[in-house]
Amino acid sequence: MRKAVHHLLTTDPTLLGLLPADRWLERGAVKDSQHTPFAVLAWQGTTPRGRGLLGTPRLTIWVYQARGSYDLIDKVLKRCTVVLEAVEQYVWEDERIAQADFEGSSVDLYDELYKANARNAGYRVIGSGL
Repeated sequence: MRKAVHHLLTTDPTLLGLLPADRWLERGAVKDSQHTPFAVLAWQGTTPRGRGLLGTPRLTIWVYQARGSYDLIDKVLKRCTVVLEAVEQYVWEDERIAQADFEGSSVDLYDELYKANARNAGYRVIGSGL
C-alpha cells in the first residue's frame, strides 16, 4: 500500500499546489538537513484485533514547515484527510487501498532537528500490498 498511498497523495492537484511531489518522503528517506516544507509517510505495523484477527496498518503523515506558522501544515493535513477518506478500491500497480479512516491528529509541535513546526495525522488503511 505504500506505493499506492504515495501515488494517490502526490498526484492530487490540490496537494501538489501546496507541497511538490518531491517533498513527500518515506520515513527512511528523510535527511538530517531536510529543507522545509516536507511531508513524511510513516507506516506502523499491524496490531492484533481479538481472537488472532489481523489488524490494519496505521499510516501517520507528518508535515513540517518553517517556524512562524502552522497554516501550510493545516492545509496539507486537511487535504490528506479528504483525499484518503474518499478512497474506495483505489488500485496502483500491484497494490490496492479499499479504504482509509482518519484517526486523529497531533497538537502543534516543534522539531529541534529540522528547526521546524510539525504536526501529524493518523489513518487506518485497509488494502493489500504493504
